[in-house]
Amino acid sequence: MEADQGNKIKLAQRDQDSVGVMMGHETRLGYIEGKLESFATKADIKDLEGKIALIEERLQTKIKDEINKQTKWIIVGIWVPFILAVLGWLITH
Repeated sequence: MEADQGNKIKLAQRDQDSVGVMMGHETRLGYIEGKLESFATKADIKDLEGKIALIEERLQTKIKDEINKQTKWIIVGIWVPFILAVLGWLITH
């Protein structure tokens, strides 16, 4: 009987220790959240979102420009040999 009572006391102490540890974690999480809020305000986040949107827009423009250049070179690569073949044929006939 005393062994059961001793086990119950040990379990109760372990539960109390677990609760203390969890409360310590919650306190640390609250501290970290507070630091994050003080580090980046909503205005800072909006500013960063605006900068990211501007960068994305510039990147899309650059990509479109590069695609247009490559498309022009592909068209030239297809038409120039065709035109040279036609000119060669006209010269020989």
